[in-house]
Amino acid sequence: MRSFRTLAAKLDLANGELQRFFTNDDDAKEQGEGTKRKKNLFSSRDRANYAVRKNNLDKAIGEVEEWQRLSFDPLWFETMKAQKQQFDTMLKHSASGSSSAGEKMMRATLSVQDPLRDLGTSNVFLPAQKLESAKMTEIPYSSVKLVQVDHKWRLMDVVPNLSSETVRELAVRLKKADPATFGLLTCLGAVDHTPHDRYRIIFRMPDKMSAPVTLREKLITAKGAGTMHSLSDRFRIATQLARAVFHLHTFDMVHKSIQPENILLFKDAGSSLGSAFLLGFERVRRDVDDSRLSGDVDWAKNLYRHPERQGANIQERYIMQHDIYSLGVCLLELGLWSSPTASEALSRIGPSTGTAPEIVKSHLLDLAVDELPAKMGRRYASVFEACLTCLDIGNDSFDDVEDLRDEHVGVGVRFIEKVLMQLSEISI
Repeated sequence: MRSFRTLAAKLDLANGELQRFFTNDDDAKEQGEGTKRKKNLFSSRDRANYAVRKNNLDKAIGEVEEWQRLSFDPLWFETMKAQKQQFDTMLKHSASGSSSAGEKMMRATLSVQDPLRDLGTSNVFLPAQKLESAKMTEIPYSSVKLVQVDHKWRLMDVVPNLSSETVRELAVRLKKADPATFGLLTCLGAVDHTPHDRYRIIFRMPDKMSAPVTLREKLITAKGAGTMHSLSDRFRIATQLARAVFHLHTFDMVHKSIQPENILLFKDAGSSLGSAFLLGFERVRRDVDDSRLSGDVDWAKNLYRHPERQGANIQERYIMQHDIYSLGVCLLELGLWSSPTASEALSRIGPSTGTAPEIVKSHLLDLAVDELPAKMGRRYASVFEACLTCLDIGNDSFDDVEDLRDEHVGVGVRFIEKVLMQLSEISI
């Protein structure tokens, strides 16, 4: 499998750097057996080389760890999802007191993959009084709010249209989610704000991060101020967002509203753009639940929707590939660092023209040829194209469309191969 060949290549590189590091270190010891004067001369002469070798080794190890997060870990989740019964059987026969690291990882993975076993014991609903006098702050362009609960700042996502079962299951899953791994924030609980039946989900702020803003605000501010960010910063946001979508899908849930207003960026020490997390769960649902076929004609929102899911009368049930399409439009926006509507072609077919959704999609794909490669490279452009064409007949990236509609594991594996792995292999 390609993923294991990639892993082998990265491990060989890291091992080579490790061997060079210790070979040079052994040579240093041999040369240092002479007089104290020679030893001091050696230390002075090779101190800079030692720093370079150590930096190369650290870089090689970092690349292996980053590849593991973006490629191997998702493959592990998909394997656990497909073979959950077999892994459950293995864990039942293992001694709980002497679990290996692998067994602990399996238990942690299964606890997120299958939270239904915990639904009877997990209390996810918080007292409504927690929010009655809480201080709240708006986040521009977002339905998510900052709220002060028990003297600590949290994030509150208002989800008025979700059923109690969906709220409960999402909260249970996200209570066990590691933000650094999933790209999804840890849930503290949910509040049933009766009598209006407006559920609210409360999230913990990510560690050592602050000042959340939406990707939409960043794009608007950058356009007005002429601000640009490094390519590595944007690649980082793209991979974090793709990882969040993947892990939400491993929960057998679909988001249904992936757009810059629902992507929050938090200040951190990693980049000038910060770290990205997916929120805005007001339309999320379990993949097995019935899908609403009523839509709208909101041009701004339809831009992020697959043509099958646009318009007032929708014919197709919402599936995971529709989320992947929305992700693709966001990746385009990240790459261009502006709204796709700023392009000349799309500016001519605005909301008043009534242009067919497939025509809009075609113009978006044209940007993958005309503008995106020059700004983000051809590999990134191919990832965007794979997302937008994931339901196209004859698509080389997501073959066997009809089979994929029914096989969620197949969708996940293709997503890892065509999106996550491709993003992880981009280097600048």
